[in-house]
Amino acid sequence: MNFSFNKAKSDARDSKDRISSDLSELLAASEELLRKTAAHTGDGVDEARTRLQSHLRSAQGYAATWQKEAKRTAREVAHASDEFVHDNPWKAIGIAALVGIAITFLASNSRD
Repeated sequence: MNFSFNKAKSDARDSKDRISSDLSELLAASEELLRKTAAHTGDGVDEARTRLQSHLRSAQGYAATWQKEAKRTAREVAHASDEFVHDNPWKAIGIAALVGIAITFLASNSRD
């Protein structure tokens, strides 16, 4: 039970890191595009650049807020789960067994 819980925490952390990395790369690529096209002007280019800059600043703010919130939530969930398992080991074992049975049942039915 503890191993699978640790694996789930690790998988969630890896997913969060991948999403964070992808978002950082997207923001960096957008900033690079703005820098490289700074000399280009014309019909709608300046307006599009201004909109992109505005959206980029907004996305950077959302990304920072999202990261802080995701870290806080992950810590709270991990703490609550750990506390529940330590306070109710037999319930945790029962829940894990039921989930395992349900997954087995669903997997065997999907093969038919």
